[in-house]
Amino acid sequence: MDNAGTQLNSDQLHRILQRDALAIMGAKEPDLPPSNPFSLASVNTRIMARGLDYLIVSLFCVFLTCLIVALGIANIPDSKIDPSILECFGSGTFYEIRQTPNCKDIFELLKFNYVIALFLTLLCNIFYFVCIPVQNNGATFGMQLFGIKIISDTKKSPKLKLFQNFWRELFFSVLQVSILIRGLDMIYFSKNPQSMNQLAIVSGQILILLVIIYSFVNIFFSVRGQSLSDKIANTLVVYS
Repeated sequence: MDNAGTQLNSDQLHRILQRDALAIMGAKEPDLPPSNPFSLASVNTRIMARGLDYLIVSLFCVFLTCLIVALGIANIPDSKIDPSILECFGSGTFYEIRQTPNCKDIFELLKFNYVIALFLTLLCNIFYFVCIPVQNNGATFGMQLFGIKIISDTKKSPKLKLFQNFWRELFFSVLQVSILIRGLDMIYFSKNPQSMNQLAIVSGQILILLVIIYSFVNIFFSVRGQSLSDKIANTLVVYS
């Protein structure tokens, strides 16, 4: 018979002897808390990583919007393009463009392009903050650069799940949807920023922002550095 398979190492033997000694004395073997190999990420690191992520997404969305609008302008017949078109779009707001005689006709032709740009911006934000961390070991590109990641705070596995990260980014996703709704309202309905629709949407956005701020402030009062979003989704932000 081969004794290699039944041979005990010193740690196993010590554990058995300790258990037997406790049994003889009638004492219960102590329950040892599970060790946590992760170190909680600092607030400063999380702020810098999130700021970098916002910058990355914002630059990409601005580039995408400019590209889509430029493609729309390129498809407009030359006879319909007013020489002052660049001045119109340089003014910035949908309201000014819609009310400027030289630009409102061009704006009507570009409505579809603006809508496509708004929807793609929403999808890019949700994909970046919800999907990428799940596929990239719990980290966005900004988090990866600063050496932090999101893990699951459950007993099963520390691996971040898609549905779990969706709940974590729920407040931010709702804010992005409200921006889309506001953009659609500016394009198709409201003719001035003081309309009832716009005031209602802006009020909702302010409320969502307050909830996001409250969620973040919770980090300072949590022993485990969890924001309200982390608590809802059962997640932790730790160093990689």
